[in-house]
Order: sequence, then structure tokens, then C-alpha cells
Amino acid sequence: MTDPDEKMEIENQRGETSSDFCHFAPADQPSSLHEISDAIYRPFTESASDVIKFHISGCQFDPVPFVQMASGEYRVLNGQSVSNQHARSLGLDRLQVLTTPPPAWLNLPSRQEILQELHSLSEREKLAENRTGPQRIIWCHHVHGVLSAEAPQDSTEIMFSVWATRLLSNLDQCPPWKCPLTGIETYQLACDDEGMIGAWELMETCPETGKRLLPNNLAFCQSTQQRVAKTALTHCPASGHDYLTRLGTPCRGCGQQVDPGCLEKHQCSTCRNLRRVKPEQVWQSTEMKKLLRCYPGLRNLKRLRLAEQTDQFMLQFPWNGARWRVLVNKQTGLISNMARSQGWFSPWKIVTESEWPQLTVGHN
Repeated sequence: MTDPDEKMEIENQRGETSSDFCHFAPADQPSSLHEISDAIYRPFTESASDVIKFHISGCQFDPVPFVQMASGEYRVLNGQSVSNQHARSLGLDRLQVLTTPPPAWLNLPSRQEILQELHSLSEREKLAENRTGPQRIIWCHHVHGVLSAEAPQDSTEIMFSVWATRLLSNLDQCPPWKCPLTGIETYQLACDDEGMIGAWELMETCPETGKRLLPNNLAFCQSTQQRVAKTALTHCPASGHDYLTRLGTPCRGCGQQVDPGCLEKHQCSTCRNLRRVKPEQVWQSTEMKKLLRCYPGLRNLKRLRLAEQTDQFMLQFPWNGARWRVLVNKQTGLISNMARSQGWFSPWKIVTESEWPQLTVGHN
């Protein structure tokens, strides 16, 4: 690591010392959060919902060094040029002397880096001469931070990075919020009726509940062919579609609450799709092996019928003079529902859980 004496030696070899430079800043440049906070809030508070509260965190002012070239053009020390109009908007034509240089200059490693950039820039293009004194370096504040939007049940953040002077002059503003789902950008933030923050223009009115909701709180309802609130929907295990919960109808073949659209003769599509299978084919599957571990009495059953849903199987079998239908969870191998019919023409009736334990022992 280079010590201060070695750094000074490098500067002297180039004919550059700290006294060769005079430091300036735009005369009306803001330097505190208090001066710019209203400008950051403004585009959101003018259009956002009153329920949402905003606050700024992590705000930092970074002084960026500019120099003027012999051509009159201003450049950032990394070589990036700015137009005359942009330079005026930054206040580069309205300067005041800094009695104390910015921390970036007082810090020796940072100063050495700036001098190297200045030297590299001067080798490519002639700097403007200051006949009355040292070379001028102009420091403009670039500000960045986080604007947080908070509601009772949700929050989101907007990152900002702007020139402080242009922000105060309303030439720049905090960027809009960007929806992570749709990519839409907006200043019109609002809370939907589920308490989620999002773009007001994306919200829809649920025809079932009357609530104003964001797209991710809505889902397509197969029974009404409309997008409605997810909270008003239930997933139909038989059809695999979502339907309005209030329309749910019990299947007379298995007892499941299902979408009435999948019922025929009061039986759901799963009950109607039961197909005869060989026992050895049934018990080879991983899911059915889980079932046998929980209910070993099923192993010797004959005349099996099977149907499959997304998350469960339906198994039909004869037992003690009756026909039985059980719904088996694929993940756990546990029975979630059971129905019984005493004969071919007898109706199916839901069996209470107290009657299930007989399946844990062998079949007589």
C-alpha cells in the first residue's frame, strides 16, 4: 500500500499538487435530504392512495467531479461529456467556491484516483486554462437512495439515483414504481381491497365480491367464465378447475365438494371414470405402497377400480358385502374421504372416520 509521502511524490512527478486545484460547487446545489425530500415524494403523493405512506432511507449525496475543457465543454472526470444545456441544468455556470474540498478529495487514495483520471483526460484533450489561479474542479451532487411505500398489510420500494440540482429544479424526478408481475411503470400506487400495493390502473372489480383487486388476487372461474377474487374460489378436485365456492355441490358418489359443471347424474367426473385394474398393477405404484403401509388390510382386495385426480387417487373395492370408495392423498398415502354403497342400486353414503380403522387389519 502506498503511504502519503509516496503519493505526494507521484503528484510532484506529474507537476500536480493539491494546491494546483480550486474546488467549486453549483451555487444553488442542495446538500441535505431535507432540501430534496418533497421533490422525491411529489410524483407519488400527488396521485397515490392516502392509505400508502412514503419514507426515504439510505439517502446518500455523492460529489461527482467535473472539469471544463478548452472547447468550453464540461466533462465528468471519467471522460463522459455533457451538453451545454445539461451543464446549465446542473448549475455549472453558477458556481461558488468551496472552503473545504469534498471527502473524496480529502481522502488520499480517492484523490490519487481523481488525479489519475484528470491526467488521463488532459492527455486526450486540452483543459480550459484558468489564468487567475489553480485549475478548477466542480463538484456536483448525485443523490441515490430508497423510497419505501408502506400500507398496513404490504410494502414496496423504489430505488432512485438522480442529480440533486435537477431534482430540485423539477427537471428530474424519482423514477416510477415498476410492477414486478407486468412490468408496467406508474406513480399511481394504490391498495386493493385485500391490502396489496400495486398500480391503480391494473386493478379490476370482482363481479362476485365487488372488491377492487390487483390481477394476482384474481383468478379465472370456470363456472362463470369470469375473473373473480381468489378468496371466492375453490379448486375442484374432479375437474381440476376453480369454481365459485358458493356453487359447490357434493358428489353423491364420493362426497367431495365439486364444481356442479362436472356432475352427471349427481356423480363427479372422477367417479364416472373409475376403471377396473389388476391388484398387482395398483400396489406397484409408490403412492399405493404408502397406502398399504397405513392400511395393510387392503392388500388382498379383488375387483379393484381406480381413477386419478391431480392430488389424489380414487379407489373402489368390495368389502364385507358393500362397495367402498376411498380418496387417497398421493403425497401421504392417507385416506381423506370414504363412501359406501350397500348394493348396486343403493345410494352412496359418506362414511365417518370412526369406521375407517377396520382397514388397518387384514381382510376376512
